[in-house]
Amino acid sequence: FPSHDKFPGALSGRSLLAPLDVFPNLFSHFRYMDPAATGIPSNHHIIDQATYDLPLQYRIYQSLRQGLVPWWDPYTYGGRPLLADAHVNGTDPIRLLCYLLLPFPLAYNLNLILKTFLSGFGVFLLLRHLGHSPLLSGLLALSYQFAGCFALFFGHPWIQASCLYYPFLWIALNNWMRRPLQLGWLSAPFLCALIFYSGNLQSHAYLPLFLLAYSASFFTTGRSAGRRAMTCCGICLIAGAFLASPVLLSQVEFFALSTRSVVSSDWSFLEMLRGPLSLTGMFPWLLGTFRTMDLSKALGSGSLGFALFIGSSPFLLALFASARLFLRRSDSPPGEWLSAILVWSYLFILITPLGNFFYTRLSPLACLGLVVLAASAVTTMPTWRSQKEGSFTIFFVSVFVLLAVLWIGELWAFHHFRDSIQTYFHEKVASHASSVASTALRSFQIAAFPREVGWANPEVLFSWLSLVTLLFALPKTKESFSRLWSVHMSLGFSLVAVVLFYFRFIPCQPMELWERLREGGPAQQRAIQAVAGNFGRIYEDSANFQNQVFPNALACLYGVNVVHGYSALQPASFSTAHEFRSSFPDFWKADWRILSDGAVEPYSLHEEKNSSCRLIWSGPGKRIARIVAETPGDLVAEIAPGLAGSLVRTDTFFPGWEPSVGGSKVQLCFFPPYFSAVLLPGSSEPLKLHLHYSPRFLNLGLGLALLGLLFLVLFSKFLKAARK
Repeated sequence: FPSHDKFPGALSGRSLLAPLDVFPNLFSHFRYMDPAATGIPSNHHIIDQATYDLPLQYRIYQSLRQGLVPWWDPYTYGGRPLLADAHVNGTDPIRLLCYLLLPFPLAYNLNLILKTFLSGFGVFLLLRHLGHSPLLSGLLALSYQFAGCFALFFGHPWIQASCLYYPFLWIALNNWMRRPLQLGWLSAPFLCALIFYSGNLQSHAYLPLFLLAYSASFFTTGRSAGRRAMTCCGICLIAGAFLASPVLLSQVEFFALSTRSVVSSDWSFLEMLRGPLSLTGMFPWLLGTFRTMDLSKALGSGSLGFALFIGSSPFLLALFASARLFLRRSDSPPGEWLSAILVWSYLFILITPLGNFFYTRLSPLACLGLVVLAASAVTTMPTWRSQKEGSFTIFFVSVFVLLAVLWIGELWAFHHFRDSIQTYFHEKVASHASSVASTALRSFQIAAFPREVGWANPEVLFSWLSLVTLLFALPKTKESFSRLWSVHMSLGFSLVAVVLFYFRFIPCQPMELWERLREGGPAQQRAIQAVAGNFGRIYEDSANFQNQVFPNALACLYGVNVVHGYSALQPASFSTAHEFRSSFPDFWKADWRILSDGAVEPYSLHEEKNSSCRLIWSGPGKRIARIVAETPGDLVAEIAPGLAGSLVRTDTFFPGWEPSVGGSKVQLCFFPPYFSAVLLPGSSEPLKLHLHYSPRFLNLGLGLALLGLLFLVLFSKFLKAARK
């Protein structure tokens, strides 16, 4: 059984909800954190949280506590927009509130815990709003709160941060449809805005999908209701986008100027299986887990079954409700249709090339539909028509037998082909030098397979108990009360399995590891000292990020400028624009080079010891430029006396930077292919250059947000007048 002290330990300051043990286990320059590390971390699946989310969040926290808005990340890719990279989740209101009030470890933990509980609370309110009992609503709300998708995507905080508002939005839209002239609808546009503030460009696309599904569900009751739902959803979407314009415009700009573009994604016929295999969410161990061998990785998506894991019996009940929905179309409420559309739309997206754009990160909306369908199945159980019960019993028993046969066959196949499987996976690791999984980890995964998917795993045991208990609710001779009692017990067993899986796989590491990581080891300290006081830039030439001193975005944690980085959106820079690398001398790239073994050697070819690769004088004569101060969004440099000319800044060019000398603005222009140049006047005295960054469309976004507020005020006055 997993430790249940994770949330209490995180709130008491004993641990951090981040996979810190991946560093000593998988990264060669971080063995100092735990010399006894075996190479097998507790959860390598969410490694991005350690090497991307955690260092960026620490930098955002530090900036906010200093009274600065972290618009810019000066440390990775030679500089890039920070808050405009919505994967950072840096404009999430809940996160910002925690950061402004609490010390970092507690703020980081509480932000994640609050979103977990708010997700469950929202679903509980939704199920009660739809007329389900408190006990049923509580069991299924907890099943959603600890669903497998939230454990898998724990390292992507923007997923749960944006998805937690959908149950509240559903309630607000229902209230608007029932009482269109009441002012309670005002919460819907603000909830849409919160989804935009808390998510990223990928999750923003989920909101139109949800609103489209909501509108389609009302067309089942009549065209007039459907048109009215479309109007409500359209107003909410547009007003919410206007309210979120200060962040949306910057996100769109960064996407447009990044090296990542929307292109046709590679897609194979085999990937059509992603949809049908997602139905293993009823018993996801049929495909293995990332802790063992995950067969769904062969289809381009990992952990397909666990992405929809809300428990075995709720999943089966949801499938039953979905089938029953199509058998009695006329009297089904819109809420059931919406739930079914969310589930089947998710499965349809996965079997098409759209699956390579939306990914399984859309699964929380499908899970929301599953729990509502499961609740509908339980609530309507006393009204099941007796002539149909025989076919429904056959359905449940057939699924149960099929799962049992597949499960037993899976264990048999592994036992008989274990040696071949082990050989294949070891050869695969040896052929991929940049693979995160080490040989020790692969060996552990193969050895753990029987324990992970067999009776020794209590999650598997309670899942089977839930399915067996559900079968006791099927006989015709049972009274309605006895049936409901059996179903609720089945939901309870299923919930235990969900909670065990969630708390086993969410990360939680001792605070001592965080302190050691923050201090840095010998390799990190040596690099930090090399650039201390001169704001120099470092280049690492290791092809395998596991051998880097500052892997992925970890340079942000230490405040060190590096050439590489890690982000879904990457600016044009030395690290990403490979075709231009040979166009400039190497000393434009970095002041220091870190070899793959961690040794730091000087790399600057400048004769002037006080010069920097980040500021290159290209005018007549010689003028030495030296950076003296830098914060997220500001850079101050001292320029030696000399003739007028251009100062090339080799940090990443991005619109929004404004230079000034002595309080007077000077001209800044683009210097191909990805630099900027500042035109400086001649001077017989040293000059102080100040560069300040703010998003180019921030003022426009604020104006659109005010316009959205004005529209909502005027529209509410119109509804108030119409009500009278």
